[in-house]
Amino acid sequence: MSKNLFINANSDNIQVVLMEGKTLLEYHKFPRNNVLSVGDIYLAKVKKAIPSLNAAFVNINAEKEAYLPYIELGPHFNSINKIMRMGTSGFKLENRLDRFKKEPLLEKEGKVADVLKKGQEVIVQITKEPISNKGAKVCSELSFAGRFLVLIPFSTKVNISKKIGNPENKKRLRALVKDYKPKNIGMIIRTVAEDANDEDIKADLDNLLKKWDNFYNNLKNATAPKKLLSEDNRLRSLMRDMINESYNQIVINDTEIHDNLKDYFQAINPKMANIMKPFQGKTEIFEHYGINKSIKVSFGKTVPVANGAYLVIEHTEALHVIDVNSGRAKSKDKTREENILEINSESAKEVARQLRLRDMGGIIVVDFIDLRAPKDKKHIHDVMKEAMATDRAKHTVLPLTKFGLMQITRERVRPEVVISTTETCVTCNGTGEMESSELIVDKIKSEIEYLIENQNQRFLHVTVHPYIYGYLKQGFPCIWRKWQWKLKSKLKLSKDSKLFITQYSIEDKEGDALVLTN
Repeated sequence: MSKNLFINANSDNIQVVLMEGKTLLEYHKFPRNNVLSVGDIYLAKVKKAIPSLNAAFVNINAEKEAYLPYIELGPHFNSINKIMRMGTSGFKLENRLDRFKKEPLLEKEGKVADVLKKGQEVIVQITKEPISNKGAKVCSELSFAGRFLVLIPFSTKVNISKKIGNPENKKRLRALVKDYKPKNIGMIIRTVAEDANDEDIKADLDNLLKKWDNFYNNLKNATAPKKLLSEDNRLRSLMRDMINESYNQIVINDTEIHDNLKDYFQAINPKMANIMKPFQGKTEIFEHYGINKSIKVSFGKTVPVANGAYLVIEHTEALHVIDVNSGRAKSKDKTREENILEINSESAKEVARQLRLRDMGGIIVVDFIDLRAPKDKKHIHDVMKEAMATDRAKHTVLPLTKFGLMQITRERVRPEVVISTTETCVTCNGTGEMESSELIVDKIKSEIEYLIENQNQRFLHVTVHPYIYGYLKQGFPCIWRKWQWKLKSKLKLSKDSKLFITQYSIEDKEGDALVLTN
């Protein structure tokens, strides 16, 4: 199935959507000019050390002070401090870190008050953007991310992604990086490097070493708080991590962003640059490709599952709760256990999509429909792990408990994506909210399909609010006409201004009510 990426940019925000066929896989939205981004490196000033938390709060010139736990100082904190003093004093670092004498490692079980004092300058890197009323979270164990590699100063190890399965490839990549990297610099080989050639790996390493040089040069005469190095802008970072050979096209509605990204990928991945194209439609890009409807359907509190079941997603301060409901998803040819297993399996795949789509992090509890057989419970656990295998965020999936609950933890480094799926009600002059018109129409269609396919109804009379009537009758051919053709049934549509906009009724040929909403 084709994968297409769409970028919708305006003066304030950038929206990035990944579609597989008509299914929404990923949605990202962020400010066009983001001040704080994961990966940014700062020269910060310690505002206060809190012994009870074994952490410090540091000033990075943001609205809220950043949080720096002792454990995030990293084993090479003393060497980072030495580099900071050398750089700010203007000392020229020849041959990078080849001749650098590393300082003793920091104790793992130490106390923050013994290491950090008020007013002290310290180098930090953002690991989690501000969320809700919390400031950014930072660390002093620096890393410089590229497309294929991650550079770790003062380390000596070359680690490789566990997702690279081919032993020969692992051996080749590890040997290549070990031979090419300078001393006192460690490397992590990323999953995407598996199919990369030697020249691409070397080019990526060279770019990372230039990043290190820029970071060190920016230390000269610097005083805290100051940004020393910016991660590639948020869009580039996202593209770098998302893009792979499975994409068919990348459509961008902003000429500046299109040209910028095309130049960027021309240098690191020319194949991807060739599938980028500017959007030239007359309507808004998401409207043109029908993406707005997919977004509204996918981000509601109630989310339909392909087999007729549905999820109810609730958010609390401490965790996210997802409830699996069977709805009308059942087959007469299967036993109860077979039906429940199928519903839970499809729901597990949808849960994995929702976590990725909404970028939900922290603790997630999924309440599946109760299964009796241990093998069925194991099957659901396996399905969930497989569905989440492509998730780039770090995560853990625990087996089902005896109560049918599955616990998932997922890394959260940015605020969760939240989209309102309600719109102002036209019948109450904006004093209340209701579900969007697309969702109401989808419910009506679902009811009609159920009555025709499961109750053998061949004539249905549907009465709706005039607003929904106009929506169904707009265009040529209109939505209503398309339904008639597809379902091969006689459908009559009427409007009644006495109905509230979310109300509708469905009657049979004799005028008996089959569906009547409150």
